[in-house]
Amino acid sequence: MTDDSVSHDQERPAPGALRRRAWIIAFTGFFLLIGAWAVATPFAGTPDENAHIIRAAGVGAGQVVAKPTAAIRGGGAFQTVPQSLIRPFCWQFYPSVPASCAPEPGGDETPVRVATGAGRYHPWYYAVVGVPLALAPNWTGLILARLISAALCAALLAMALVDAMRWSRYRLMAAGVLAAATPMAAMMGAAINPNGPEIAAGVAFFAAAVPLFSEKSAERSRTLLWHAGIAGVTLISMRASGPLWFAVALGSLLLPLRWATLRGLWGWRAARWWGFGIAFAAIVSVVWTELLKTTFMGDFTGGLHRNPAEAVLTELEYERGYFDEMVFVGSWLDTKLPSSLYTVWEGVAVAFVIGGFILARRAGRWKLAALTAGGLGIPFAMQILWVNKYGFITQGRYILPIAVGLPILGAFLIQQYGVSADKSRAVLRFCVISLLPFHLVFLWYTLVRWQHGLNWHAGLHGLNPLAGPWHPPLGPVVPLLASVVGAIVIGWFVWDAASAATRRPALAATGSLGERTGNGPSEHPNGSGTLPSDDAELRGMPVVADSV
Repeated sequence: MTDDSVSHDQERPAPGALRRRAWIIAFTGFFLLIGAWAVATPFAGTPDENAHIIRAAGVGAGQVVAKPTAAIRGGGAFQTVPQSLIRPFCWQFYPSVPASCAPEPGGDETPVRVATGAGRYHPWYYAVVGVPLALAPNWTGLILARLISAALCAALLAMALVDAMRWSRYRLMAAGVLAAATPMAAMMGAAINPNGPEIAAGVAFFAAAVPLFSEKSAERSRTLLWHAGIAGVTLISMRASGPLWFAVALGSLLLPLRWATLRGLWGWRAARWWGFGIAFAAIVSVVWTELLKTTFMGDFTGGLHRNPAEAVLTELEYERGYFDEMVFVGSWLDTKLPSSLYTVWEGVAVAFVIGGFILARRAGRWKLAALTAGGLGIPFAMQILWVNKYGFITQGRYILPIAVGLPILGAFLIQQYGVSADKSRAVLRFCVISLLPFHLVFLWYTLVRWQHGLNWHAGLHGLNPLAGPWHPPLGPVVPLLASVVGAIVIGWFVWDAASAATRRPALAATGSLGERTGNGPSEHPNGSGTLPSDDAELRGMPVVADSV
């Protein structure tokens, strides 16, 4: 080794600093991508945001437990909030009507008691975003609350992207993360709605847990365990469906069930502590749901009674729409682009699932099959079972927190069982080129809808996102520019790492960058406390590759 190479190695940052740098880059990209929606969206501009704004403002003012009442459609509760946060509906569900017909938030701050369908929901999320709304019940408070929610989601997605790059061969699992982080996830992540962090937590959990529970894991990473634990607790605590989705995800990834695997995990002290923490979060969530009857969201049956055959046929008709909603159907699910655009995103996600199933061995197929059956089959069965109590209330965004695991797991199985470095690089770059621009396309189109309504008779002028009777509080240029920059940052990050991966594949499940799981054999589930030296891992790698 020459003196120059020694000097160069000594100048390189420590592995922990490189991981933090990678996370900061990914967080910046996702925060811009999601935050663009936070400053572009009208008041109550996304599904049920009005109900969640009221709940958040109430919790922020100290109204943590609201008495379950037949407030809306037989469910919900009442909260006392400033009058300035209560605005009538006039454009929701009418895509040709701009958002200018509704008064802007702010003005009269007289406390009023108002019903909300989210009044019984778990207060954790609302305590985080509710303080700005309680202190400033106007545009300032609303945008700050949305940006807090966007930052939470961006932190989870950045964690997922970095984990996917570090713990998959040739970083192919990062393509699954890009496919899972849909524009719908970005729009909901910027809304006052726990569904956004729930989706982001699902992505983060699978990105950490898939390699953590892989059969080919020669070593298990303490960082992966912490990331899976943080994401799991967040997923469980967001909505009443969280414990169910976590159980489906964990159960699928542990298949085929082997006692040796469970004994190994139980012998890992850090895993036991996280198991206790996750169990506690699940108990709190279930108890809250049971005591406050959170799952009763109101009667949407319209007075109709359907027999099982009618319910099944109707739900099958809705299923196709759920997949489009997972990708993106904007505003109050009243803004949908041409179907051909959805084919691209859905085709990429399905290709990962099918490819993973074909290339995987029996254990991988068990995982994919169980996740598909649980993630898609359970919501279908629950809808049919309770259709005459609640009506058809399922939406694609409700299924997304568990469905995100399918492309992530599929991509991991593909790279694990048979794809070359060149093909991995091509797939990663294809996902960057084909998926990331859609974030801007969907934001552009939805801004047009909000600013002057959708009018196909207006020609190209009708697609101008800079004109109309309504404008975002910071103008339309700021969110559009933020979306472009965010997509470029994420795209450059993945593109550069894909190039580096063809020269030096990430050591999937062997602790790339020399990470240790503990201080000795007692800390490790398979009795080993050592991992490869970071010197060999860091030498000769470009900056972004070093970061992951």
